[in-house]
Amino acid sequence: MILGDGEPPPHLAARAAHVLHSSGPSQAGELVAELRARIPRDVGVTGEGAEATAIALRQAGLPVTLYRDGGLPSPDLEGIRTLP
Repeated sequence: MILGDGEPPPHLAARAAHVLHSSGPSQAGELVAELRARIPRDVGVTGEGAEATAIALRQAGLPVTLYRDGGLPSPDLEGIRTLP
């Protein structure tokens, strides 16, 4: 499952069973409810606000992978798998 505000990169979209669009962490409660109904093996997060969304989902107990390019990872991302 891929979650983000824009179109995910083609290589991620090709592997995803579902693609959800989000406006960021402000919808975290709604997203957690929808994701728990699907019981995903992994939730890939990409796009604007991806770090905050990944943190919120991880705190809710969901398996999260953050896809981002460049920059050093924030210390808040501890426990979240981060890939380019």
